[in-house]
Amino acid sequence: DKPAAKAMFAAAGLPVAPHRLVTPAELEAADPLPLPYVLKPPCESSSVGVSIIRGGDNRRARIARDWTW
Repeated sequence: DKPAAKAMFAAAGLPVAPHRLVTPAELEAADPLPLPYVLKPPCESSSVGVSIIRGGDNRRARIARDWTW
């Protein structure tokens, strides 16, 4: 669970990379960040399901629909 792990690391004083938790509905509706950006499902291993969204990429809505929480 990436959000829980990041919260624990930050609480312990460890450096945590900037991030934003986005719901599938938010992602399906619009790009949540300026392009390009990296999508990581919150409950997969470190690299499973990672996608890089670049300009002209039309996978964002499909990726959002495929996410499970």
